[in-house]
Amino acid sequence: MSPVLLWTLDNAAFTYDLGPRKGANKKSIWQRHGYKNPDGSEIKLTSHQLRHLLNTVAQRGDLGQLDIAMWSGRANIHQNRTYNHMSEYEVLDKVKAVPGLRAMMGPLDKVKSHMPVTLEDLDAIGEGIAHVTEYGFCVHDFSMVPCQKHQDCINCTEQVCVKGDEEKLARLKMQRDMTQAQLDKAESGVAEGFYGAGRWYEHQKQTLARTIELIQLLESDDIEDGAVIRLRNDNEFSPLRREIAAKESQPRLGAGDTNKEEVRALLGGDFG
Repeated sequence: MSPVLLWTLDNAAFTYDLGPRKGANKKSIWQRHGYKNPDGSEIKLTSHQLRHLLNTVAQRGDLGQLDIAMWSGRANIHQNRTYNHMSEYEVLDKVKAVPGLRAMMGPLDKVKSHMPVTLEDLDAIGEGIAHVTEYGFCVHDFSMVPCQKHQDCINCTEQVCVKGDEEKLARLKMQRDMTQAQLDKAESGVAEGFYGAGRWYEHQKQTLARTIELIQLLESDDIEDGAVIRLRNDNEFSPLRREIAAKESQPRLGAGDTNKEEVRALLGGDFG
């Protein structure tokens, strides 16, 4: 006769093993091994609490979100956040442990003490991050206003290309051909008198010229591979430049203005 007794565990048996229950003669797993709460009370858990615990342990162990969702039987990885009980201090410690991140984050001591951060502090960080584009990468200062170009990288002075990147060069050539086609259509529109075709023609003309110039530089034998190329654009749109121009175009009261006497009369007094 076999000494092994086959027995199928039911939900009640598992539940009773996680904590003492009234009317149950069986000791829990904690009682059998002598575990208690710090205050001396008996430990009592539910299966769902263990699910939260195991998910939190997985989060602390840097298990991928997709793996956690699949292991937990979830259809959406966003449901993982409900079962993640890592404190904000644990998350911050993980962020601080990323190599080189402290230097990229800049003068944290000044930020914590609410002291003003100077431009010298920002310059000391260096090129901490760059946004990769179709043709190179963008060096826009993220401490300033957001990008004003709306993906018009060719005409932007913050667009940087690297000599020797054949994939980016091929994309520039493709952009050149597409821009040429757009320019031809815009030119036809100007000839037919379509509204707005003139401005579109000028824009495509400038874009084509800059694209051709970039391609020539990236294919030049006089420039070594790895060189960083950044084109200037004296006519580049700038909200700051527009505001300055608007201020300069406003009339000012001078010593010889005829309206000065009228203003003095309206104010009811004399002023310098």
